[in-house]
Amino acid sequence: MTSPTSVFDPTHSSVFDPTHSSVFNSTHSSVFNPTHSSVFDPTHSSVFDPTHSSVFNPTRASVFNPARSSVFDPTRSSVFDPTRSSVFDPIRSSAENPLITARQKVLAHLKKNRTVSAREIARALKMSAPNVRHHLSVLCSDGRVELTGLHNRDGRGRPEKLYSLSQAALGDNLSALTNALLTEAGPRLNVDALASRILNSSQFTNLPIQKRLVLLVEKLNEMHYQVRWEAGAEGPRVIFGRCPYTKVIDGHPELCKMDIALLKISLGRPVIQVQKNEIGIHGVCPFLFQVS
Repeated sequence: MTSPTSVFDPTHSSVFDPTHSSVFNSTHSSVFNPTHSSVFDPTHSSVFDPTHSSVFNPTRASVFNPARSSVFDPTRSSVFDPTRSSVFDPIRSSAENPLITARQKVLAHLKKNRTVSAREIARALKMSAPNVRHHLSVLCSDGRVELTGLHNRDGRGRPEKLYSLSQAALGDNLSALTNALLTEAGPRLNVDALASRILNSSQFTNLPIQKRLVLLVEKLNEMHYQVRWEAGAEGPRVIFGRCPYTKVIDGHPELCKMDIALLKISLGRPVIQVQKNEIGIHGVCPFLFQVS
């Protein structure tokens, strides 16, 4: 005789179905499936999974995880975590930083009004004067703002400091001009003569090699090369930390020849360009220079 596919238990108002390895309980209108260790409850349209200690509710399309005390809701793409009393929403990326926002407002006001005092900024942006002065101090230190002068208000009290965006923050068109001039010069460009104009070689005359290297580093760093020198078995090596001509160097590699000419003229010795054993990084000079 074929065994029954299911058993009804009236004491528990439930049905065990061996083909599905599950139990249906009519009083709770739920199904327990031991193979998945989960309970489906149609009255709540949810599934509790003890292996993950979580509840998935398809009507809300969300997951509650009691171990983390948090709710993930894919319809809002957000997570609420009561332990932190916060909501993270990737649509907004991140919570606003009031310090950055205030500083950006100061920069925007300077861009619009060019030259203003801390008092004028505070009044326009409804900020306290000490806060404005703090932001201006930070912006001055990182080179985005500069002190441009003093203003004497009707001869009363101390003169006010006037601020404006720095030339670096305002930008310029020098890279386009440089590119145009180098293109126009073409093969007629004399890199040795160009190097002599950029760095006056007379200041290196009659100096020993070590003092020449020290002076060379000082002068080139004034031109933003971030250069250093080090002793080596084959003689001194000059290492450029960055290329100050990054915006035009790809179209004008002859500027690398100008750098070699700069070193030869200032040091009075032959210089060999050597490839660094480093992965190329944009803005970083890929060479070092061996001094014979």
